[in-house]
Amino acid sequence: MTNTPLYIIRGKAGTIFLLYMTVATIVQMLYGNIDVSIFAFPMGLALGVTGLAIVYAMERKWGPTKTVAAMRSTKAACLLLGLTAAFAVAGGLVPQFAGFTTSWPFVALLAALEMHLSLVIIHKLRTFRFRRDLSFMLVHIGLWLALFSGMAGAGDTRKSDILVPAQAVAPSPRLLSFQIDRNPADGSPVQYSAEVMMNGDTIRLAVNRPYSVGMAEDLYLVDFNTNMMTGEVDYCILQKVHQPWKYPMLAGIGSLLAGTIIMTTRRRKEAER
Repeated sequence: MTNTPLYIIRGKAGTIFLLYMTVATIVQMLYGNIDVSIFAFPMGLALGVTGLAIVYAMERKWGPTKTVAAMRSTKAACLLLGLTAAFAVAGGLVPQFAGFTTSWPFVALLAALEMHLSLVIIHKLRTFRFRRDLSFMLVHIGLWLALFSGMAGAGDTRKSDILVPAQAVAPSPRLLSFQIDRNPADGSPVQYSAEVMMNGDTIRLAVNRPYSVGMAEDLYLVDFNTNMMTGEVDYCILQKVHQPWKYPMLAGIGSLLAGTIIMTTRRRKEAER
């Protein structure tokens, strides 16, 4: 067992983790899903800063101990990432797991992964060397930032639907055109796109191709209705999504990708020598 990621379930670190997840499961059974509004600004940021302070104190005082070393080990990372992936797949495959991503066990698991990343980053800063550790730090900081932005952003994200009819009087939004792209082989729809007049501007958007209203707001094409008599689309539904943590998350993903590219390039060069 010591040769697998599951070795972390042994010792103090394993006892702490099992107790931690057990408490999260009990809270889920008693109170149901977590209210993500608790992560709304400034509470989400305050929780993040507090968590970093606790992890820093833990690493500074107990960093050399076996328990903390186990918490920041590579095998601990494999265990946490594996469990997160397994939870995510389970939540996607089982229909009754509605709101699975806001369940206490899943959020607790993400928080544990965030704590692990914090321990690794703070520990590595003690011996950081730019050329040697740059890719390592970019990957871990990027993953930390993307994960934190997702958790904090869950409380700050706001969504609202906008009905856009084909017949409307200015200044109300109006559907100018709607296009359905079909597969030439069997005629099945492969993409939906719309041209809409809003606030005097003509905007174009499609499924999975949102229109950016501002730094933190995007418009998504989410639905439409076809008139049974004419066969024409008489209205579509847009969703305005306010995501203030969008760019920090993108920065985290960018850092993660940059670190991965640097790491892969370096290893390839070393293999060619």
